[in-house]
Amino acid sequence: MSVMNRMGQDPSGMPGKGLSGLDGAAQAGIIRCKLHTLGMLHEAILIADIAPRSQPCPCRSSCCSGYTRNQEWSDAVNWLSDNVRENALDGHRTTHPIRRACVEVYFGAKITAVKMAADLEISEDTAGVMIRKVRRYLKSEQERALIGADDVLSCLVEHVGAYVSVRMI
Repeated sequence: MSVMNRMGQDPSGMPGKGLSGLDGAAQAGIIRCKLHTLGMLHEAILIADIAPRSQPCPCRSSCCSGYTRNQEWSDAVNWLSDNVRENALDGHRTTHPIRRACVEVYFGAKITAVKMAADLEISEDTAGVMIRKVRRYLKSEQERALIGADDVLSCLVEHVGAYVSVRMI
């Protein structure tokens, strides 16, 4: 096996669909470039929804749980936390930790309104109201992001299909 073929193999050895190695990286780059055209709000929503929250940590020290936070996911959630201040929680005086907790709850964090209220020293009613407002806003925007992603990726598939057809002639 040539060096390039070995480099192109999936390093995880995990079976899966699609391309791996250099072809997979190129395909992912093209897709990410196209999704970037949706705008920061929709790109951040897709990242927060799809990207893993944590990644295996290679340090293997005794103080480590074996995982580290995925910085890309964390950055997307931080950006969304700032965005919901003006777009979902306008009229509420909030701190970044409160908004971040609301966004994390939307994307599946196992935090109840009661625990959030206790941890962040706000009333349970306020926590519940904020979670609902953030959920309503993000759900609406997520639906728009998915429609936009579908449109962008459909155009990409058509473009690639046309390119392959031309190359085969």
